[in-house]
Parts: sequence; structure tokens; C-alpha cells
Amino acid sequence: MADPTSIFDSLRDEFLNALQACQTHARPGPVHALRIAGRKLEAFLLAVRRRNPRASSLRRQVKQTLRKLKEVRRAAASVRDLDVQRRLLAELAQPGKDPPILPGNEPTQAESHKLDRRLERRRRPLAAALVKDIAALAPALLLCLKPLAKRMAHLHPVPLPAMAKEMAQRGAERLRRTQYERRNAGRHGLSGKTLHAYRKRTKAARYLAELEPGSASAQKMVAEIKSRLDAIGRWHDLALLAETAKSMFGASAVLTVSVQAAQRQALELAVRSVLAQAPRHAGGPFAHDPPRTGQERPETAPAARSHATKGRALDPKLSSSLRRAEPTSEPHPPAEDRSESTPPREGGGFAAISAGSRAASPRRRSTPQRGSSNSVRPTRRKVR
Repeated sequence: MADPTSIFDSLRDEFLNALQACQTHARPGPVHALRIAGRKLEAFLLAVRRRNPRASSLRRQVKQTLRKLKEVRRAAASVRDLDVQRRLLAELAQPGKDPPILPGNEPTQAESHKLDRRLERRRRPLAAALVKDIAALAPALLLCLKPLAKRMAHLHPVPLPAMAKEMAQRGAERLRRTQYERRNAGRHGLSGKTLHAYRKRTKAARYLAELEPGSASAQKMVAEIKSRLDAIGRWHDLALLAETAKSMFGASAVLTVSVQAAQRQALELAVRSVLAQAPRHAGGPFAHDPPRTGQERPETAPAARSHATKGRALDPKLSSSLRRAEPTSEPHPPAEDRSESTPPREGGGFAAISAGSRAASPRRRSTPQRGSSNSVRPTRRKVR
């Protein structure tokens, strides 16, 4: 169990330090640290909110803080994407790659340098806008973080490894359902969009598990999740770089074709990594059985029901009503033949004979003839 106060204080200080570093100049390192610290703080606040479902005021404060953190993270997203594309472009252009990802000819080198300069020029106004956005969002964010620090002192310890495992299982279950829906629609395999959504949902589980450095199971889960997320993240970065190269040089350029080939290879590696490390039990993301839509309960046999209720104390009124409703073991006696047992009426003669004939022969209803005097015509009631 982790102490909420100590964890919140450390995550808040880490985030505020990164925020202060980006207020003067948004360099690549502080921008990356700002996004990572913001995601860690968001993951912890989500765990706290899930741990305290009945604390309405706490949930309201957490919701407001999460909204402000998301605004800061989104403001830094565009700058971070350009930094990743520049780093990836420099990595692909290294001549020591075997096999080389980008050809080492002069046209390709010229295109890569031109693209790098374009990305750098595009980053400058976005970095200046990020500094202004941070200056505008920081006061409101500090006001949201201040009351949360007081509320953390009254909360119970948070089981971070268990909650991280639960978040990872929910992400895997969602991926399993998406894969099953694609298979029913005739689209086998996993798409890049599905993998990217799985990566965003599973990041919170990774950051929660990283908050428990002394747990061996938590560190093992971090290693497994990190390998999958890194493979998906490399494919996503290559997809962004390929889109930028295509918009700048066209689809037939050598740089665009080379980056797209690397993107397809990264997608295959990401899918292979997810399939290799995903659990294959009934609740895993790639089990062969269809996902359950509800809580199906099998029908219980009568013997099983009686065995299940054996030994339980029943309500006296219910037990008495059940005893009255139980059928008797002896069969019902047959109906007596009243034609022989019925004694003749006193007086004999015609009375005795008529009584015997009525008992011996069943009574028949006489149907009156149509038009006879005995026929009764139906009368209609007049409605006034």
C-alpha cells in the first residue's frame, strides 16, 4: 500500500519543476519531461478517484485538475511531435545502420536536411505559443492542486500494483473486443489505429506500476508493458514522419517511400510484440472465444438446486407453506360409484325409481327446438 500524500507531493513537485522549466524556453528535454510528469500525475489521480467512488467533493476536485492537466499536455503535444520527428529523422539518416533505412545517396540526404530545417522552422512559433499557454494555464492549475494536497492526508493507502494490473487488463479486454469485432467484419489482424488506442489506455497502468519500485511483480509488469508500448510508439512516430515527408516532397519521393517502408516494418513488429506478450486465457485480448456480453448463468438442475439449499434455515412461514403445497405420497382414492351405494329414498315407488334412474344415467341438457314455446329469445338491454 502506498501513502497518497507522499506520492502526490513527489508527482506534483516533478510536474511543477517541468512546468517552470518550460516557462522561459520550451526546449525538447523540458517539454518531454512536462508531458511525462503530467501523465504520471493524471494516472495517480485516476487511481485515487476510482479508489474513492463515494467522495463526491474529492471526485469533483480531481475532475477539475484532470481537465487543466489535459489542457497543458495538449498544448505541448504539437511541439513534442516535431521534436520526435527530428530525432527520428536523424536516427534514420545514420550511415551505420545495417541494413540502411534511408539510402545514402545525395538526393535522399538533401531531402532529409531540407525536412529537418522545415521542422525546426515550424517548431519556433509553436514553442512560443506553448510558453504563453503555460503562463495562462499555470495559475488555475495551481489553484486546483492546492486543495488536493490537503485531501490526500485523509485518504486510505492506494494499492498501486493491483490498480495498475486492473487498468492493464481493461486495456487488453478492450483490445480483445476490437479485434473480435474486426474479425467479424472480415478485417483480420490489428490496425495501427487500434494499437495506438491501446497504447494510450495502457500508459496509465505503466506509470502506476512505476510508482512501486520495490515490488518485483510491478517491475516485471512495467518491463512487459514498456516493450509493447515502445514498439507501438515507434510505429506511430514513423507514421507521423511519413505523413510529413509525403506532404512536403510527394508520395513518390525517395525519402517518403523509405520512411513508409520502415513504418510498415515497425507495424509488423508492434503487432508481433502485442501478440507474443498478450495473455491467451479466456480473458486475454486474443482468445478464440467470443467476448461475453453479459452474465450468462447456466440453468441449475432440480437435484442441484435441492442440494444447494440443503442445510439452509428456512423461514417458518415459508416452510409451512411448502409443506402444505407438497403432494401426498398416497394416491387419491377412486371415485365411488354412487349408483349402487345411494340408498333409495323413503316412500319407495316412483320416487325410488326416479332417484335410481337419475344416479345411473347422466343428465342431458335438453336443447329446445327452434320456434317452440320452450325456446328463450335473448333480450337486449336498452341503453338510455
